[in-house]
Amino acid sequence: MPRTVSVSEARNQFNALLDWVVEQGDEVVIESRGKPKAAIQSYATYQRYIALREQADIHQYSDKPSNKR
Repeated sequence: MPRTVSVSEARNQFNALLDWVVEQGDEVVIESRGKPKAAIQSYATYQRYIALREQADIHQYSDKPSNKR
């Protein structure tokens, strides 16, 4: 389950949060005034996200009907 911290806590404990993300394999959500603004995730998780996004982009373009007659 992702850990949630405030912007000021993230600023003050950034190195510790990075270590936690890597060790736990989970994310940290950074909130400003109670609203999520950003997230920290491991590089491995980020790479999986990029691969999925690229797959979705490929499918989006390949699923469009062609305008050929």
